[in-house]
Amino acid sequence: MNSKFFAYRFFVLPIEQQITLQQLSISSKEELIVRFFNLLRVEKKIAYTYKNKHHILYLTKELADGIFLCKLAKQKKITLYEPGSFDIEDSPENTYPYIYIVADIHSQILFIQSNKSVFSNRETAINSFCRLINEHIEEYDYIVTADEITYEQNFWEELDKHNAIYELELTMKSPNLFGGLVEAEALLKEVNKIYNNTETTIKVKNDKGKLKIIKDKINSFIKYIAAGGGKWVLGVPGKGRKKIEKIESTQSIRTIQLNVIEDNVELEVILNEIKTINEIINISNNEASSNLEED
Repeated sequence: MNSKFFAYRFFVLPIEQQITLQQLSISSKEELIVRFFNLLRVEKKIAYTYKNKHHILYLTKELADGIFLCKLAKQKKITLYEPGSFDIEDSPENTYPYIYIVADIHSQILFIQSNKSVFSNRETAINSFCRLINEHIEEYDYIVTADEITYEQNFWEELDKHNAIYELELTMKSPNLFGGLVEAEALLKEVNKIYNNTETTIKVKNDKGKLKIIKDKINSFIKYIAAGGGKWVLGVPGKGRKKIEKIESTQSIRTIQLNVIEDNVELEVILNEIKTINEIINISNNEASSNLEED
């Protein structure tokens, strides 16, 4: 069965701004993800309860080194109506519909299957996955968060489409997400040194819709966000009485079509998509190196 999957990048971020004893007790924050999936290898399933509903993550198979195919199931209460001796009798039952998740713990990329009969929207699905991991790593003062991987060209297309731009907001997670491969990380590192922040937001506005956006100045930030490092929001002319309409990067989330047949998926398609996503960062690195050589 051909099915749509949404692409996310997940990160392990500190809960506290200052380094804690719990954080010092592990060799690296990435170790927490390795530990979690090692536990999943052994236990085959990990569960938690949220709002009186059970959520269960099953390890279906390891597709390649560090790439896992999982099932995320959510408890759903249903009522069965059966013929009784004198009337129809209702019998409450629990069922566990599920979606597939592909997790690459090396590049920290997730592909989440779209299935509204299990999770009403993709945000609920990704939050369930992150919450499940956080149940196991919060004791070390870290949490997992995830952001949409988006189509970089959609930002530039939206920019060209509108004759007025009222505002631009760029929100980016902490530096070093991509090992210094993105030029934008240099500024984020400086901000982080001063404030020890986990997220940076840059917002510029022009009430007349004459905001000037120069591609060379923000290109690396858009690549950073497209690769899963944050979000962008554009304020453009609205329709009808609405003066300003907000267009967000989350509306252009990257998708992949995968054939899922009896717990088998196309590994080659997955590997190609991971490579394509990571090339967003590699291209940015090459551009930064080229600019340094020209200078």
